[in-house]
Amino acid sequence: MNRLIALAAICLMTTNSLAAKLWDEPASAPQFKGTLTGQVKWKPKHTSNWFVFVVKEANATNGSNSQFKDIQGKSVQVAVGKWIAPDKPAPERVAFIEALQPKQALTISVRGTSRKTFDLTALPDTVKPTNVHQAPQSRQHASPQSKGLHYPVRRATGALIDETVVATTLHVNPAKAHAMADGTRANPYPTLTAGLMAAEKRLTAGIATKVIVHPGVYREGPISLQCGKGKAQDTLLIIEGTDAASCILSGSDIYPASEWTELGNGLYAAHWPHDWGHFTYNWGPPKPLGHRREMVFVDGELFTHVELEHYKYNRDPDLFKNPKRRYDYMNASPPTALKPGEFGVAERDENGNKLYVRLKQGQSIDQVTIEVAQRRQLLIIGPKKNMVIRNITFTHAANDFQNYARHGALTLHDQTENVLLDRTHFVWNNFAGLRLPGGNHFTLRNVVASYNGYGGIGNGAKNMLVVDSITNFNNWRGHLGGQYGWNLGGVKIGGHHGPITFIRHTAVGNLSGGLWTDIHPFDVIFEECVSALNYGFGLFFELSNGPHLADRCMLVHNRSKQFNLSITGKSMVRNSVLYGNTKLPQGKLGLPMAVAHMQWYLRKDNHAKMHPLKAELAALEGNVIAGGQDQLVLISFQNGVNRANPNYASWELYMKGNTLHGPNNEAYIYNDKDWGQHIIQWPAFKHALNLGENTLADPQFMNPNRLDFRVKGASPLVARRQELPLKQLDASWLDETRAWYKRWGLEGPRVLAD
Repeated sequence: MNRLIALAAICLMTTNSLAAKLWDEPASAPQFKGTLTGQVKWKPKHTSNWFVFVVKEANATNGSNSQFKDIQGKSVQVAVGKWIAPDKPAPERVAFIEALQPKQALTISVRGTSRKTFDLTALPDTVKPTNVHQAPQSRQHASPQSKGLHYPVRRATGALIDETVVATTLHVNPAKAHAMADGTRANPYPTLTAGLMAAEKRLTAGIATKVIVHPGVYREGPISLQCGKGKAQDTLLIIEGTDAASCILSGSDIYPASEWTELGNGLYAAHWPHDWGHFTYNWGPPKPLGHRREMVFVDGELFTHVELEHYKYNRDPDLFKNPKRRYDYMNASPPTALKPGEFGVAERDENGNKLYVRLKQGQSIDQVTIEVAQRRQLLIIGPKKNMVIRNITFTHAANDFQNYARHGALTLHDQTENVLLDRTHFVWNNFAGLRLPGGNHFTLRNVVASYNGYGGIGNGAKNMLVVDSITNFNNWRGHLGGQYGWNLGGVKIGGHHGPITFIRHTAVGNLSGGLWTDIHPFDVIFEECVSALNYGFGLFFELSNGPHLADRCMLVHNRSKQFNLSITGKSMVRNSVLYGNTKLPQGKLGLPMAVAHMQWYLRKDNHAKMHPLKAELAALEGNVIAGGQDQLVLISFQNGVNRANPNYASWELYMKGNTLHGPNNEAYIYNDKDWGQHIIQWPAFKHALNLGENTLADPQFMNPNRLDFRVKGASPLVARRQELPLKQLDASWLDETRAWYKRWGLEGPRVLAD
């Protein structure tokens, strides 16, 4: 049996990159069964980047192949003596082995112009080899490195688009309507529909096209762009507004004063032509008002929807069976029940088919602008590759649960590929802001998906990169229906998608959780993200083997848990700030909510059966985990697996380098070998799980109740200022979030009451 030394190109990085701490094994590392020898670093000639390689020893038959993926996610075969790359990955991204001599030397080349041979017996230019131990015999004495703590997580690359290939530019400008419109700047198309139909003809002929959208509110649609003929699917299309604030694609129409009949005391009625009724899935909101999609905006402000026609809603208690729902009409309330700032619909014939609005004090029907949502979808794009949408706002879509992945303000086909959404806004839509039904290679940059009825950004895509984006103040419709979980949140990424990378994302004030991944996504990264002041959790990894990583994030002042982990494989939160101050109970026994809550149990529903699940490692490394005076519990580790099940012993908690501080410095553990479910002090918790190298100390934040997480000069964290997100967040979020919760009659996180 010969030994194969496999060399894997892991990533491009500068010498000071922090990523090397985690991405230090090939993506297929579980296929190799040897010891990590060390890392080789090399900066070839004619390049400014360092390559980092990991040298692995593994048992293999002479001439056999091993499969793994390079950093682009393309398959590469490794054979004794050479690398074969049938898909020819970009030479500036991947280095190639020219010769392998096991345990002696290896030669690497980049583009065939730079070459270096390494003596593996001496391992020059290497870092200190990683010490790998044998698997432990008992859970109490487990070594985290035996479980592969520094596991690989692939970063998403997102879309790769060359916008310089554009060959023609068309203009859309409703302010310059012209009988001879031809798409030039002088004679632009008057509607977005006309501009996109003209673009589709050029795409069909293989002409890369940009459509420039000039300021205006485009009350059209739904606009359908199918791109099914000729070369339209593959040819680059750019839809670019001059700026998102003034280029608006709206699902509402204006109801002028002439449409309304005055009923006295600010109450007005207009004819309502729709019979939209209710729709939800069996696991949707328990209250019918959450199943509706009517919206009314007065001078840009959403009026509160009030139920005038009352229904008894019945659903099957088994939420995952075929939906069995029934709406039994009971009676109607008079429109005079509406308060200022409210509206309601009486859509039944016996109730007059009316839309009612009661204006606020001081508002006059002939001086306000009333916009009423009419269209479920705004822009529909069929299977399309290579597309940019920039500086467009999608708003007032009357979407709902029905076919929610395909009935969005922006509706994309599930085979869409290589798409950049840049400075696009999805605001004040009835259901979701942006739903991605699948597809591949998406980049979302400076996207805003806020103030939507349910979620901000939902579902997902393969190879999805989200940078500098915002999902704040979502789920007002879900709140009206009594729904704060399920398929919603600031971000809710579900399905078997990956890699998924969020960088510098913000989720604040959502009437739900902030950041959530669920149902088998893989290679998930949240880096330098902020999730704060949300009605639910801050960050939730759920139902997936992962791996998952949260790095340098701020999970603070969320109403329940700051970090939640449930039924996952390898997951890590590191170098992050977790700060809570909640009195909420959790679990059947009503024990206090923890700052960081981790649990594993056997789940048998259809979602769990989609992919085998394995209990592995929950890791907290280098974090600050702290709480205010109301935060009684810091860490919750609940093993809900029967002790006879192999998953019981294989699920481990690893904690190293964390700074812990709370009023009691407590933690509790559930269903362990020696304890039932109850609170225990930190020393006992630390001893039970063999948790060493953690510190109990006051981080000495400047003023966490004003979102100031900088530290004082005497803080034990001073030396870690470069690696921890010790910063002051936007204090204006406090007043805005306080007003948002008050509007919906909710008690927010404890800090909002200070």
